[in-house]
Amino acid sequence: VTKEETLQLCDAVQQWCKRNPSQRALSLMLAVGCTSLKPIAGLFSRFDTDNSGTLDMNEIVVALKSTGVDQVTAENTARALDVNKDGLCEYLEFS
Repeated sequence: VTKEETLQLCDAVQQWCKRNPSQRALSLMLAVGCTSLKPIAGLFSRFDTDNSGTLDMNEIVVALKSTGVDQVTAENTARALDVNKDGLCEYLEFS
């Protein structure tokens, strides 16, 4: 995954939080079978350095910064990925 693709992912994640439930449902329907999601799954595995199956906010920030994302974007993306606000990002929240 390139820096450009990672930045696009960060932007999409941050925009996701602003969508209403109908827009989210439609987006999920369109994403079913999307082959471009496979690299995202690989990112999760790469970011999960302790193999816990979850990413804490620090793991996300450090991982995104390692791809060239700036601190503010990394922190905003980490917060946006924590859909249920438990301080962790599970695979389903990430993907």
